[in-house]
Amino acid sequence: MEKGAGASANQRSYNLTSSTMRAAVVDGVLAVSPCRNIDLPAIGAGAALGACEQLL
Repeated sequence: MEKGAGASANQRSYNLTSSTMRAAVVDGVLAVSPCRNIDLPAIGAGAALGACEQLL
């Protein structure tokens, strides 16, 4: 993701990453998703990076 991406882009990125991680848990590849209990910036806040991107 580009530096300076908007909060709505972060939300979309998080949703995709989080659903992928949930599928990995269901498939037994991961014990738990690293995308649990993540506080995302509010839409319109203009945050720079998505939370899960920092984990990858």
